[in-house]
Order: sequence, then C-alpha cells, then structure tokens
Amino acid sequence: MKKTILFLTAFCASLSVYAQHSMKDLFENKTKLIFMGYDLSQAKFIGTLGFTDPAAIKDRFLYAWNNTFVAEYEKYSLQKSFKLTNDKYETNVDNNQDINSKINVHERITNESYSITEDDVKKAVSHYHSKEKDAIGLSYVVESFNKLQEKAVIWVTFVDLSNNKVLYTEKMEAKAGGFGLKNYWMACATKIKKDIESSKYKQWKKKFSS
Repeated sequence: MKKTILFLTAFCASLSVYAQHSMKDLFENKTKLIFMGYDLSQAKFIGTLGFTDPAAIKDRFLYAWNNTFVAEYEKYSLQKSFKLTNDKYETNVDNNQDINSKINVHERITNESYSITEDDVKKAVSHYHSKEKDAIGLSYVVESFNKLQEKAVIWVTFVDLSNNKVLYTEKMEAKAGGFGLKNYWMACATKIKKDIESSKYKQWKKKFSS
C-alpha cells in the first residue's frame, strides 16, 4: 500500500513539473518562452545558382545561421517583442543545431517549387528533444530559402516542450538581403521580428487572450 501511495505521489509530482502550456499562458507572462532558431529539417534551398557549395552550407552555414541568434543575442532576441520578463525568456538553439546537422544539403538544393503543410510542421517538432520541458518553444520551421525569389518561407511555430505538441503555427514570408550567405538569410529573421513587433504580437494576443 505504501509503495502504491509513493508511486502515485511521484506520478502526480511529475505531472506538475511538466504541466502543459497554452498560448494564453505566454501572453499572460505565465510561462517561459525559448527561442530555438531555424529548424531546417523540412527545408529546401531553391535556386541552384544561389547555393553553389553544398559542402560549405553543410559544414559552415547550417551552424553559423543558428549560432548568430546566440552570438548577436540583442539583435535577434524576442523578449521585448513578446513583452516578457527576464526569467520568462531564453534563446537556446541546441535542439535545432542538432537537427540541422543531420541534413543532406546536396539533396535539398533545387530549382523546383516546393511547399510543406501544417502536418509536416507537426511531424518536425514531434522529434524535438529540448532539455527544457517546462516552457514553450518558438521555432522557425523553414519551408524554403528561395534565392530565385529572394525570400524565405518560414512557419513560425509555438511548441509545448512538455509534449512536443504544436500550440500554434503561422506561415510567414520574409525578404532576404545583405552581403554574404550568412547575412543574406539572417535578414529574414530580422524581418520576422519586425513583423511580430509591428502587428503579429497584437493579433496573436487578441486571438489567444479572449
């Protein structure tokens, strides 16, 4: 009997540790937001003339893109964008760095049109292995880096890290630009941040706070 009580106590405690989160919690500053960077597991690189060195992308840029979110934290931080206190925000790209490192870049370069669905996004985040469970993750699930159209198509995705369930995802487009392959595609994150601050935050807060 004592063993049963101890088991149930431990089980209930584990449920409280990994309590599920909601978008409403985020906009009420009740849960932590972890920005996870670019998830390229579903992405294709469109425009062969814009991606001429698959080995360099694999060995250098897959890491450099997400590392920039950490190295230039103030520039890319979304803490103020979501009006969160210091204890409710973190940038941690480790999960997506690991996922991106497994990509076969050569197979992803194409001149063909390409798109993914919300189900593809859900499948992608179902494989997340974040060490932080008591939080919401914000992942930029990239559909494409399109050099032909000079833009990125990105699913801005909120994930309950306690169970890897998508809380909300929205497909957004962002203009690329700048000198060098790294900066060219980092510009898209800058554009999305501006869109969040100028309009998306208000839209999402209204949607999920009602």
